[in-house]
Amino acid sequence: MAVLPASAVLLGEAPGLLGGALAAAPPNGSATRYTIVPFLNSDDGTVNVYQSDDATDFRLDVYKRQAYTPPAGRIRDASILRHTDGSYYVTYTTRTWQDPSTTIGFARSSDRVNWTFLYDYTVPVANLSRAWAPEWFVDSDGSVNIIVSCSTTNDEWIFTPYRLRATNSALTAWSSPVPLSGIGANHIDTFIVKTGSTYHAFPKNETTKYIEYATASNLNGPYTIRRTGDWAGWGSYREGPALVQLDNGGWRMFFDGYGDGNYYYSDSYDTFATWSAPAALPAISGTARHFTVVKETVTGGPSLARNVTRSFRSANYSTR
Repeated sequence: MAVLPASAVLLGEAPGLLGGALAAAPPNGSATRYTIVPFLNSDDGTVNVYQSDDATDFRLDVYKRQAYTPPAGRIRDASILRHTDGSYYVTYTTRTWQDPSTTIGFARSSDRVNWTFLYDYTVPVANLSRAWAPEWFVDSDGSVNIIVSCSTTNDEWIFTPYRLRATNSALTAWSSPVPLSGIGANHIDTFIVKTGSTYHAFPKNETTKYIEYATASNLNGPYTIRRTGDWAGWGSYREGPALVQLDNGGWRMFFDGYGDGNYYYSDSYDTFATWSAPAALPAISGTARHFTVVKETVTGGPSLARNVTRSFRSANYSTR
């Protein structure tokens, strides 16, 4: 009997049974691959590399355990990017949360398994105390950006999101930091996606401990915060939101439930207005911490003719 991916079961999309099934599949002869590079709940000095074909069941290959350990400092809140040069890049927080942290780190890999340290970059914000949770954002014009949460020495626990834009293709030079207008201070872990001409931002409010929702027509803002409190039903003490668009057009949000030790996902099919009840990620919930996702279409998967009638028989019940 055919076994469906966990995501197909959860989303109510059994291939061949429901009308939305074709939208949920990659092209013939190809497969979808989701990659995450989280630091560990037990160790913020190294990261593992996990992959999944359904954005739910993330697996650890033995050769990807402790895939990258920086030469100094820590590696927290790693964000992964597949760049136009074909390489994978991570940017990350370089110190543990108790310590001042004025740099963000960079590493590169050609295969997601073997990583090379590139450099630590001092974020040029005046009186900087901490630069945390750098998140990649590639705009529709191809520009590569990082959204990083920064606090200053006058109040080291009040964070504001800033934008850095790469000024060369090697990702070694960056524009001056620009605060995101409208989101404001006391927000952290801001993650941004763009649909059409609208930028959608998901920052965590450090006072309420809820992930909020804001929109703007320009990456720098001004943003309008449209949803606050427990607007999506995710609960409080959630952080590190990361979004990826699924093959069926929906959006999946991942977030760190640091208050209860779980890692969650939740789906939206109406441009972020409503969300499914959060569910803990199998296998890695309680192990992985704060990550982002790279989605790719890779070779592999079945090559099946379209518009052909097929039948399946249960191996357990031959009459079914």
